[in-house]
Amino acid sequence: MCGRYTLRSKARSVAAHFELDELPDLEPRYNIAPTQDVAVIGLDQEGRRALGTMRWGFPRKRGGPQINLRNDTAVEAPRFRTLLSRRRCLVVADGWYEWQVQPDGSRLPHYLQLPGGGPFGFAGVWNHTPDGLACTIMTCTASTPIAPIHDRMPVIAQPPYEQWLDGPLQDPDTLGEQLETYTGELEFFPVSTRVGNYRNDDSSLIEPV
Repeated sequence: MCGRYTLRSKARSVAAHFELDELPDLEPRYNIAPTQDVAVIGLDQEGRRALGTMRWGFPRKRGGPQINLRNDTAVEAPRFRTLLSRRRCLVVADGWYEWQVQPDGSRLPHYLQLPGGGPFGFAGVWNHTPDGLACTIMTCTASTPIAPIHDRMPVIAQPPYEQWLDGPLQDPDTLGEQLETYTGELEFFPVSTRVGNYRNDDSSLIEPV
């Protein structure tokens, strides 16, 4: 599950990491929430990487928007397999939040990031909707260190990003390989419950408590 995340990295850092031709226009965001416009990297008509924005979450007839898509569901369901084959993207982030259920039933938020807190890309897929372009974030089984916090985690795409962005991927086995659980090192720690309110958006949200 990935319901909130951050993108606070400098524009130059994002451009360098993803090898973008142009410097993106980014403001620090510490509490990105569903239905908001989010930074997404895809390929332009000339096959070059470009950063744009899409709405986070596919609209559904019932319930809230579909902000996450399980890796196994995407590979097995024909309607999602088409998106996975032809409409892949990178949702730009540098950390995300997960909520751990406590013995008394309350939920304690944790912040998770790569060592050093640099930018990375969630594996995502996009589609046309009545309100414009929208994306969702792929999820997989959580890695062993963070499984006690939550049993699912976003799929962290691994460089070289051409493996995710370029060319059709239609074979289920190949698709599955692109959606495996990230097993590298992660930093994580409890943070303030203020992150539960999407209106709160400041650097104190990622400070350990």
